[in-house]
Amino acid sequence: MKFDIDSEILDIAILHYGKSNQIMKLVEELQELSEVMVSMLVGETVTDTNAIYEMSRRIRANLDTARSIHPKLSGMTPEKAFKTSDEIADSLLMIFQAVEIFDCRKLTQERIFAKEARLIERIESEEP
Repeated sequence: MKFDIDSEILDIAILHYGKSNQIMKLVEELQELSEVMVSMLVGETVTDTNAIYEMSRRIRANLDTARSIHPKLSGMTPEKAFKTSDEIADSLLMIFQAVEIFDCRKLTQERIFAKEARLIERIESEEP
């Protein structure tokens, strides 16, 4: 499965906002994705339903916290590089599966184009 994503726009955003801020934005976006995914689940038992509700509350709390953090990127050891790559691979595989599960490839591509355009507009409006 392929998506049309403009790598130049990604490079511009990283340069404009900085690597650390873009990593924090990734964490925020993944939390938002988790929140949406959890909201589509229904527990088979009351215990499951309560656990799903608690997951949703923790995700919301993490989102609120993430938005107020201004991090600095630490060094990348070979061990961190492997673990990071491994988890990115897991996440991408699951995201592509979600696109298949929800049959939303076309809409996702449309949203990518819209968000790229919005990102460029935001960056241009922030420049002095």
